[in-house]
Amino acid sequence: MKLSEFGVGALGFADRWHDLVMRCVTSVSFSVRVNGMLSQSFIPSRGIRQGDPISTYLFLLCAEGLTCMLKAIGPQYISRGIRVSQRAPWISHLLFADDCLIFSQADRRNADRIAQILDIYNKGSGQLVNKHKSAVFFSDNCGPGVKQEVLQSLEITTEALGERYLGLPTAVGKVADGTFNYSADRIRNFVYGWGENDLSCAGREVLIKANAQAVPTYTMSCFRLPAPVCKRMKTYISNYWWGSAVDSHKIHWQRWSKLTTPKGEGGMGFRDLPLFNKAMLGKQGWRLITRPDSLCARVIKGKYFPNGEFLTANRKKRSSETWRAMLHEREALVKGIIKRVGPGSSINIWNDNWIPGFVL
Repeated sequence: MKLSEFGVGALGFADRWHDLVMRCVTSVSFSVRVNGMLSQSFIPSRGIRQGDPISTYLFLLCAEGLTCMLKAIGPQYISRGIRVSQRAPWISHLLFADDCLIFSQADRRNADRIAQILDIYNKGSGQLVNKHKSAVFFSDNCGPGVKQEVLQSLEITTEALGERYLGLPTAVGKVADGTFNYSADRIRNFVYGWGENDLSCAGREVLIKANAQAVPTYTMSCFRLPAPVCKRMKTYISNYWWGSAVDSHKIHWQRWSKLTTPKGEGGMGFRDLPLFNKAMLGKQGWRLITRPDSLCARVIKGKYFPNGEFLTANRKKRSSETWRAMLHEREALVKGIIKRVGPGSSINIWNDNWIPGFVL
């Protein structure tokens, strides 16, 4: 049975959903394979644990039920959410792992409806919202009275977003000095903890590539990091490589450009951070081209180029830093892509790259 068939407003949703899910949870059994032979099955006394393979599927099924309730619109439901422009799609909520961002008009009716939906979801899935870790973020147009009513209805006391979410700053206007210093500081903290261990060159290489260089990956996928920040990260990594400590001032026997050369060409294969930043932003542009039906692509298209394409879009006033970064690195993407000849209706034979092995 599809989740949409349960209905949204009725409390029967909770009862029927609870029966279906808990029937699977209480009937679970395990058997252990020892030396190729399966032992007798046994029933766990504490139900399904977090590491059980089926727990992720149950979580996704529960999240689908929450999505159906949040997407329902009408006078008896919450508002449609928000949109960044008239041509962009409405967004009622976003899900990431166990986090849920709900967008709604700030008034008592919508707050009461959200609280009712979360209560139904709690009864149906057994998952309870941690209101001590939750927060409500209001726009500048909300008055103190409206804010107080919403907070009382949701029973949430925090009225702000965290400084960072998923490793990214939550409120980035124009990138100023110090906005992304936390990325370099995280690398320094990593390397500082490793300095106590006298590792071999192979051990230091693994730690640098698997941990230190992976820290700014997500940030570099969304923003163009300033050159001083990249330089600081490079300094911390190179100091640790040559001196086994973050503040070591030992001689660097090879320049950094040599270490970033692939191993097949005589280098160490470390990442050139500015070049890696450019590649990650170019990848985001490539996703806009190859996945035009994704939510991210539809939002950006509706905001910045509703009647055009990404490769021909211009930078508008008050554009976000993410869009500015993608446009800045679009040149690198254009150099590496080529159009495949089909009907030929979208190819400009004089300006587009469509001949294999020949770049304009």
